[in-house]
This record gives sequence, structure tokens and C-alpha cells, in this order.
Amino acid sequence: MSDGERPLVGTSRSVELDQLLLLKEEIRTGEDQLRIRRFINLAFWMTGSAGVLAGTAALCLTIFLAGRVGWSDLARLDGSCAVLAAVCGILNWRVRVRVNRTAFSSRSVLEGRLERARESLRHFAATTYPEVSVRHRYYREDVSEFIGLYQAESLKYRRGHNWPQSTIIIGSLLTTTIAALANALPAHRWTTVAVSFTVGLAAGFTGYFKFRERSFYLQLTADAIEQELNAAVLHVGDYAGLGSEAEVLSRLTDRVEALRGEQRRRQQQLDQPTENHEAATALP
Repeated sequence: MSDGERPLVGTSRSVELDQLLLLKEEIRTGEDQLRIRRFINLAFWMTGSAGVLAGTAALCLTIFLAGRVGWSDLARLDGSCAVLAAVCGILNWRVRVRVNRTAFSSRSVLEGRLERARESLRHFAATTYPEVSVRHRYYREDVSEFIGLYQAESLKYRRGHNWPQSTIIIGSLLTTTIAALANALPAHRWTTVAVSFTVGLAAGFTGYFKFRERSFYLQLTADAIEQELNAAVLHVGDYAGLGSEAEVLSRLTDRVEALRGEQRRRQQQLDQPTENHEAATALP
């Protein structure tokens, strides 16, 4: 261990832990403020652009349609554009008033604060070097969070798979029913086309993004990590013959990292195109 690194020992551990938590809280607050600032900038841009487009549309309609349509029709079109421009202007003004009341800093200032907080955290992590046993205990506490994250991601992809599949099933039955009643319902010919297009679109999204495979592998990894954690806590299975807690934590860390690495490789394979995925799986 170098001179610039100091282990977390003695009474200073709680103080340094509080400092670490404060730095992380500062970073989270800065990220939230920066996200809100970006949304505000986007709202500025969208409302301002919509107002300019509405005013430009009113001017173009006046120039190109003058003398070709009645003044009453032209006045209605220009009035609609003017109302839209006024609404956009009011929204832009309201956003500015809200920003002034909340005293949000500019985006550059927020980015500078966030960068300084991240640099402080990196410096703290580089100079405060916990012992291996302490890091293993920290990691054991993080394992439950890993399991929850993988399960949440798996549920998200499972829902993303179920909705298109439901659309495909219902759309296929609806298309068949409308096609069978084509003679009795000739006006619904375009309905068949629209439903068929929706079914094809849902099938394409399902096949391209591989929601079911992603959900399956994420849940598989979460179950495997949970099994390793339970075995380590209960000292059963591969952890039964280990004498000390340090050995148990070391093996748990090694197993969990191996499972997470395998999940990352699966994710990379699923992100590849079909032909590249087949070529990658064919390699020894």
C-alpha cells in the first residue's frame, strides 16, 4: 500500500464513511438537477420553435394564399396559427417564470459542480483504501442489490415481450375475422390492412429486440446469484467445507463476478445482429 493510501481503520472509519455518503448524495443531487435543467432547455427549445413555426406558417399562408381563397378562410387559418403561436409563447414564459422561482443554475454551472463532485469522489476513493476483508463485506451487501436489479430488468423485458405477443395474437384473430366477413363488411377493407400492419410491426419488434431472451437470461442470472448468496450465508454446498468467513466471502465474490461476467457476454451476443451472433456462437 502506497503512502498516499490509508486504510479504513479505527474511529476514522465512520467519519470517512459519512464523507463518502455525502459525496454520493451530492452527485445524485447534481445529476437530478442537471436532468431537470436539460428538460427545461428542451422545453424552451420546443415551445420557442413551435411559436416560430406557427408565425412562419401564418406569414406563408398570407403570402401564398392571398387572392386564391376567401379572406374569411385565410383569416381562420391565420387565426389558428396565431393562437398556436400565442399558446407557445405563454408556455415559454411560464417555463421561464418557473425557472426563476426555483433559481436553477445554468447547464454549464451544474455540469461544473457535478464534475467537481465526481473528482472529489474519485480522489476520496483513491486515497482511502479499505482492506480486502472490508471490501468483501461491502460486496456481500451489494449482492442483494444486484439480484433486485436483474429481477427488475427481467420483469421489464418480460412485459415488453408480453405486450407485442398479445398484439400479435389479438391482431391475427381480428384479421382473420374481418377477412372472413369481407363480403358483408366491404367498408372495413382498410381496417384489415391496418391490423395486419400492426401485427407485422409487433412481430418485427419482438424478433429484433429479443425481449423474451433478455428476460430469461436476466432472471437466470438473478436466480444463480441468489443461490450463491444463500449458500454462502447458510454455509452449504460449495461453502460447507470453508473454515473462515474470509474464505466464504472470497469465494462468493469470485462466483458472483463470474455470473455477472457471463451475463454481460450474453447481453453482448443478444445485441449483435443475427448473422454475427451465429458466427460468434460457432467459434470455439
